[in-house]
Amino acid sequence: MRHPYIPLRIVLGLVAVIHLSIGLLGVIPSSPLSFVLVFYGGALQFSPQIAHLLQIFGAYMLTIGALCIYGIWDPVRHKSIIHGIIFLLLFRGIQRILTVGQVPIVFGLVPDYYWIQTFLFVATGLALLWLRPKAIAANKA
Repeated sequence: MRHPYIPLRIVLGLVAVIHLSIGLLGVIPSSPLSFVLVFYGGALQFSPQIAHLLQIFGAYMLTIGALCIYGIWDPVRHKSIIHGIIFLLLFRGIQRILTVGQVPIVFGLVPDYYWIQTFLFVATGLALLWLRPKAIAANKA
């Protein structure tokens, strides 16, 4: 049996694992703040407000991860979800480029780490854009 879109499914799988992992850490009240921030490399002063914002952020991350699973399951049927993930990743990359003068300073991020993450957002979004089911393939299904 032929399994189409294997590279797309692999990239979506990586996106899903990252988002589900960070999302779980964000929504679990007892997870240490420093562990949640490992991925971002920033420094925040813990407060009940920050804890609540991280839980909200975690819910969004879990949702993105779950949506990726739908895209993995049937990329042609769920191509609109894949387009949404592409938009999110590219938008986040553009947003990070536009706020480069603000975010590293406010959150104490190492600039090199910030740029690596920005590159990964954009590269992943472009990879999904390139690997996504095309309109012709969707019409054949």
